[in-house]
Amino acid sequence: MDRKLFDNLFRKLIILWPDSIDTSVKKIFDNGGARIPELIRIHDDLEDKFDSLIDIYGEDINQVEWALFTVIHLTARENSEVLLDKIDPDKVYNVVIDNLKIAEEDTDF
Repeated sequence: MDRKLFDNLFRKLIILWPDSIDTSVKKIFDNGGARIPELIRIHDDLEDKFDSLIDIYGEDINQVEWALFTVIHLTARENSEVLLDKIDPDKVYNVVIDNLKIAEEDTDF
């Protein structure tokens, strides 16, 4: 995915999220995972909007949405509040690229 497309899709997604997310209530697991109820609730509430964007922009926006959620989740694990304007688009872009590489490797036989 080229950076210009990513930047466009990232902007469309980031504005859907609230300015901040209280992530003070969470369960961190020994395996490194985390369950953050407020983050899950907000993501679930946004699901219909994400689906509408997928209908318009296709799988590319789905890739960016999942990468954005991944970065938000990683940030939430380490902080009691996530400020969406502090989410680094470069980190999200790198997750997109890594995920696309993995998907490409999985289809190479």
